[in-house]
Amino acid sequence: MGDTDEFTIFPQVMVRCIWRIKNYSQSRQSFYTEFSSGALSKTVWQLRADPPHIYSSKFLSIHLKLVTSGKPKVATKFKFCLLNTQQEESIIFEGESVFTEKITYNREEFCAVEYLLNQSNKLLPYDILTILCELTELSGKESLLPTDIKFDVPTSRLSDDLRQLLESKKFYDVTLIVERREFLAHKAVLAARSPVFEAMFTHNMEEKKNNRVVITDIDEEMLEEMLRFIYTGRISNMIDEKGKTGDLIAAADKYNLEILKIMCEKQLCKKMCVENASEMLILADVLSAQHLKSCAIDFIKQNAINIIETLGWKTKILAHPHLALEAFRALALK
Repeated sequence: MGDTDEFTIFPQVMVRCIWRIKNYSQSRQSFYTEFSSGALSKTVWQLRADPPHIYSSKFLSIHLKLVTSGKPKVATKFKFCLLNTQQEESIIFEGESVFTEKITYNREEFCAVEYLLNQSNKLLPYDILTILCELTELSGKESLLPTDIKFDVPTSRLSDDLRQLLESKKFYDVTLIVERREFLAHKAVLAARSPVFEAMFTHNMEEKKNNRVVITDIDEEMLEEMLRFIYTGRISNMIDEKGKTGDLIAAADKYNLEILKIMCEKQLCKKMCVENASEMLILADVLSAQHLKSCAIDFIKQNAINIIETLGWKTKILAHPHLALEAFRALALK
C-alpha cells in the first residue's frame, strides 16, 4: 500500500474494508492494498484496482487475491461496491468463490469509466475513489460451492448469434438504403452500438417515422462491413486486402463507432509507407484519429529525408500548413 491511498477496517464482520484511493484519475499504474480479518488473523487479502487507461479499457476493474491463509481453501462470499460522497453504495457486485493462496478473482468490467467520471454520480470527489469490499468466510455447511467442478462454461456465442440474426433478416424493424441495395436491420441493435443511430431513432426524425434510412455518403460495401461490426464486433480481412480501410474509418467516424475507428487506425498504421505517409497524416487530421496521427508523425520523423521528396508531401501536406508545422516541430524535438 502506497502513500496515495487509505483504508479503514471494521472488525465486527469477517472483514469490511473501505479503501480510499487518492489522485485516482492522474495515476498511470494499478493500485494495491492488503488487509486481514483482524490483528490475529492468518488470512491476508490483496485488493487491486486497475484504472481504465492502463489496458486501454473503458472500465475500472477490481481484483481480489488471497495472499496467505492458515487453511488450504477459503470459501468466501464477497461484495465490491463504490461509495459516493454521501457514503451510499453504487455499482454493487456480489459473488462467492473458493480461494486458495495466490488465486485471484477478477471483475474486469466492474464500472464503466463514463459512469465513473460523470460528476452527477459523485464518485470522484477531489479525485478520490472510495471502494468498499466486504468478505464473509463460509463454513462447510454454509458454502454452496462444490469442491470439484468438472465442466467448463461454453464460450459465448453472442457475436455469432447476432450475425445470424442480421443474415436471417428476421424481426427487422428498419431498412437501410444505399445506392440500389436495401439492408434489413434492428433499431435496438443499431442504437445500442452507435450514438448516431440512437439519436436518429430517439428524436422525431423522418427515419423514426418511416423506418427507412437513406445513406448517401458511403457505398454498399462499406455499409455491409459497418453492419458486420455493429452486430459482431468484427470486420472482414477483405477490407484491408482491398485497400478500403480508409473508407471504413470514415464511416466509423460518421456513425461514432469508436472501437471500429481504432481498429481501422491500427490497420492503416501497419500499411504506412514513405509514399502514403502524407495522405495518412491528412486523413488522421480530418477524422480526428489521434492514434493514426501520432503514428504518421512518428513515421515522418523517422523517414523525413525520403518523405519530403514525395509528390504527396509536395502537393498535399504543404496545402495543410498546420500539419507541416506539426511535422517540423516533431523533427526539431527528435
